[in-house]
Amino acid sequence: MGIVERLKAGRDFIIPVLDKLPEGDLEKRLEAARHKLPVWTEAQCERFGQTWYENVKAISEREDKRRSNIDARLQPILGLIPVVTSVLLGIVGFLLSKGLNEYTTLSISTLFFGGIYIMMQLVFAFFHAVKGLSLRSYQETRDLFPQGEETLNGFRVRFTKQLFLDNVYNTEQNNDKASYLHCVHVSLRNAFVGLVFIVFVLLGIGVYRYL
Repeated sequence: MGIVERLKAGRDFIIPVLDKLPEGDLEKRLEAARHKLPVWTEAQCERFGQTWYENVKAISEREDKRRSNIDARLQPILGLIPVVTSVLLGIVGFLLSKGLNEYTTLSISTLFFGGIYIMMQLVFAFFHAVKGLSLRSYQETRDLFPQGEETLNGFRVRFTKQLFLDNVYNTEQNNDKASYLHCVHVSLRNAFVGLVFIVFVLLGIGVYRYL
């Protein structure tokens, strides 16, 4: 692992950063895809049109399933909000309790700063889950119709070209959703690591006091 990767991994333990392409890059990819579209004769349309349509249609269906799978993994994250609220109230109640002077300064500090860290990571997880679920601007080709003396094969190829461009856009949308999902996973991992750290420190303090 290089220095850049190590720095990024260390940064993700504090604030998970979204690995998302700028908007301009998407437009460049769409423009490059337009230039790659084939210009076929009628004979080529008849020979290759159906096969190309089936291949592009399969990619479109795959991206639809991928979108549904990502949404299905993001949605349950929002259900953790009541649990997190309860934990937060429990920590606040403990810090405001009258018996707090029975604990050491290290114990209180560990619980306080560890609790803040865990809450911060869970807030990041909720934020990225909401952002991922909010990506809804997918392209769908529905308003193309045969024109003039256009043949069936010619129309099929023209329809497939637009479907191909839609797939390029929708794939990038799914990639962005996957990036948000990755940030959710990183945040939850950080919260779990923080929780384990608090438990071990408090157990260590307890064992040390009673030895």
